[in-house]
Amino acid sequence: MKNSSAPLIITLLFFANIVNGQFIHKKKIDSILANISKSNMPGLAVGIVQKEKLVYANGAGLADLTTKRKNTSETRFNMCSVSKQFTAACIYLLEEQGKLKTSDHLSTYFKDLPAYADTITIAQLIHHQSGIKDFTTLLWLKDMEENGKTTDQQAYAALSRQPSLNFPAGDQESYTNSGYFLLSKIVTIVTGQDLSQFANTHLFKPLKMTNTGFSRTHQVQNKANGYIFDNNQYVKYNPQTSIIGHSNVYSQITDWDKWFNEMKNHKVLGNKVWEKILTPAVNNDGKPINYAGGVRITTYQNQKLISHGGDLPGYHSYMAYFPKKDLGIIIMSNNGTFSGYNIFTSIYNDLYPDTKSTLAKQESEKPIEEQAVSEFKLNISTLPYAGSYLVEGSQNMVFDISSKDSLTVLQKWNQQGYPILPLNDSLFYIKGQKDITFEFSHIQDNRSQKMLITQEGKLTLAKRIDPEKEDINTLSQYCGNFYNREIDAHYTILLTNKGELNLKIMGSTQQISASGNKDYYYLPDTGMEFNFRRNKSHQIDGLILNHTRVANLLFLKE
Repeated sequence: MKNSSAPLIITLLFFANIVNGQFIHKKKIDSILANISKSNMPGLAVGIVQKEKLVYANGAGLADLTTKRKNTSETRFNMCSVSKQFTAACIYLLEEQGKLKTSDHLSTYFKDLPAYADTITIAQLIHHQSGIKDFTTLLWLKDMEENGKTTDQQAYAALSRQPSLNFPAGDQESYTNSGYFLLSKIVTIVTGQDLSQFANTHLFKPLKMTNTGFSRTHQVQNKANGYIFDNNQYVKYNPQTSIIGHSNVYSQITDWDKWFNEMKNHKVLGNKVWEKILTPAVNNDGKPINYAGGVRITTYQNQKLISHGGDLPGYHSYMAYFPKKDLGIIIMSNNGTFSGYNIFTSIYNDLYPDTKSTLAKQESEKPIEEQAVSEFKLNISTLPYAGSYLVEGSQNMVFDISSKDSLTVLQKWNQQGYPILPLNDSLFYIKGQKDITFEFSHIQDNRSQKMLITQEGKLTLAKRIDPEKEDINTLSQYCGNFYNREIDAHYTILLTNKGELNLKIMGSTQQISASGNKDYYYLPDTGMEFNFRRNKSHQIDGLILNHTRVANLLFLKE
């Protein structure tokens, strides 16, 4: 008996490590990665750090489709916006050294920025509360070029030409790469060193993260090339910009036990720096946000989570650390079709399957009216809910509800559609996402007038609209050439023979869609909204462009 049990124990130890009472079955996680990334396509690498040890490190798929070089735990990937935490760490370290204060205003370091620089602090740059327009979006809006060889000079010039902010500094959190670009320049102004040099000297070398660092050239040894999927094939798509701070740290899996351990032990940066990195900010009205020093502080399955994701065309990354479990998960990918967050959830749920069982048990113990009632039957075709609903306070966020065989939602601004299932005769949910519900109310003339969307406790009201079909003569009013000085961009609105409005920017021509509100249009899947402005004679004399990261760009009609 003793002899027969020994091989089994050895086998278990060989194939698995224990994580806080859970087994890490290496072969099972290998299988998860293999299912995500086939051997002949761009892939990913994953690391798991538990109790200060790198207990899992592996890669899947190819780092280079031409040479067939494989991704491994030692392949280096662009970390995208996961890079931001290192920039924030450098700023807080300089503050601890007495070389700056995060309460300093932007105008202290940049004398030639517009007057709004007097109202913005370094801390607000760190926490995305500055209101500064996103430089990557500004440059993209100029010519729709996704991967230009953008320099610091071009980015700074674009920001210096902006006469206003998206919102008053400190009023809200709105993600912008501009803050971290300016932080990188502040490091250089204060130290005389490029951010890449300062971070190497004060962060990466002391931590022995010898294969991690900012790169302006992207000439990185053992790098995974980035790939996007275009015209039914993978195309190499490596960044060309020389800007750092917001992005463009390259790293490999085997360096991340050092960073997670520093996040826990504070041996290099010290307790005061880490306290600042891990403390979320508050808005001017006292409302807390979850963004801290280049990381977000949230919860996942009732566990405190320190995390950040990153996305570039061709690269995705996700970093997650659970302090209570002392568990870190790092994901790096060179496949533009992957989601770092989704890969993280797959791996975490495999490590902690009991969590899923517990949540399922909790769901089953809820009152029946709170559960998804699959037996609830409705005659969908007779429901008074079909039509278009505009989100309150938005100009283009329109939901189209159709009711042929099932109730179906179409998000017109990005063309995403999905069926919704009934909980009762007026409350519906998305299958598999019971925390997202749609409630229809205020029935008038056999038509609901309002739709209330609940997502993770947040309420969003949408009201019924009746979009009018505009004739050719009406549409022709929108046509013409428009110019914006701040980004030096020329836009042309054209009317096709089919009665469709097209937007031409440089060599790119795309159809714009009506929002349902007069004079408001949008470009699907881009975040771009257009409000055509009329003068006192009711003639169109310009258009105001809004984007999720850029507000109120006025284009005057030429």
